[in-house]
Amino acid sequence: MRKATIAGTGMYAPDRVVTNQFFNDLYKKDIGT
Repeated sequence: MRKATIAGTGMYAPDRVVTNQFFNDLYKKDIGT
């Protein structure tokens, strides 16, 4: 459920909920930078 909420926000991804790697794989780029 929380992942769905974070995915809905798009760019905002607190690492306590999901890791940057999750979004790196999702968007194929480094969100951390």
